[in-house]
Amino acid sequence: MSTLLARIVPLKPEIRLAQAIKQFEMDLSDEQKAAFHSNKRQSCHSPPNIHDVMRLTAEIDRRVAGNVGGGRCFGTRLVNVLEAVQQFAALGDIVVGGSQNMIACGVWSLVRMTLLMLVNASSWFDKLSELFMTVGRSAPRYQAMTLLYPRSRKLQSYLSEYFLVVVRICHDLLKLTRKSMFAQFVSLMTESDMSSYRSDFDLWANAIKEEMNLLMAQQLQEQSRHLVSISKTSGAESYRKKLEDRHRILNSCSTYDYQTTWKEIRRCGNTSWFTQQREYQDWKGRSESCTLLYSGGLGSGKSISLANMVDDLNLNRKDNLPVAYFFFAGMTFLKAITTPA
Repeated sequence: MSTLLARIVPLKPEIRLAQAIKQFEMDLSDEQKAAFHSNKRQSCHSPPNIHDVMRLTAEIDRRVAGNVGGGRCFGTRLVNVLEAVQQFAALGDIVVGGSQNMIACGVWSLVRMTLLMLVNASSWFDKLSELFMTVGRSAPRYQAMTLLYPRSRKLQSYLSEYFLVVVRICHDLLKLTRKSMFAQFVSLMTESDMSSYRSDFDLWANAIKEEMNLLMAQQLQEQSRHLVSISKTSGAESYRKKLEDRHRILNSCSTYDYQTTWKEIRRCGNTSWFTQQREYQDWKGRSESCTLLYSGGLGSGKSISLANMVDDLNLNRKDNLPVAYFFFAGMTFLKAITTPA
């Protein structure tokens, strides 16, 4: 009877997402289930932030370098998608709460576990990271998401559909690891599979983008007329205003995308020579403000070393202190800091 009803009345995307996470969990070993539950509880108690994204990508590259050696760098391919997953998990804590928070944090924990589990399987991980890099260019990452998410059931549904695709990919790869080596080879993701996944991602990413554009246009109209259409408690309204103020200040500053520059430099290779240097260890361990300078000729590897330092600092953060960094490149930087008259 329940199956018949499900066919007649489609389940809400949020329910299907919760079911997909549960199905993934059922295919885990007892040890993996324990690790999954532990990470999900931790994420619900303290939602992931951008530093958790950077720490995860750094850990992935560290493991890749240890397994296969060489200069291959996969972590930067994953940053955009992981930021989208992290923002979704943070949304669950800020504006949703309850069971929705468990679902959102479940997606983060599931993706994290899948990536760390498959990092040893270079052929799969290469395909997965390439797919995530491609779809990451249109991944739903919006500064205004926290402000607009509660206002639109469509936006909430579209986001659930998007992350349902993410969960489905992770589950498909998990099931592959349960097969024999021959079956794994036969079942390896084909270009047709990749194309199907990309199509699903594009469908929901475009739907999210259109809804966000509509909501932002509506918000501008409301602000110009001094209308308030969101019914909230005074505490939540105060928090919303604080976010708006922060976004306005941020948007008034340089629009230069230092994160993209860091990713481009980081892709050039892995290095850890600086971790063996006493000067670097002393600088990293200082509690007071201090400066570490590296000098060298053009092409000596300064930028690549600095990009790798960001990973090392994220992997070894103390007392949950944030890691701040800024990379710039020539005329791009000069153009970014030039303000109109």
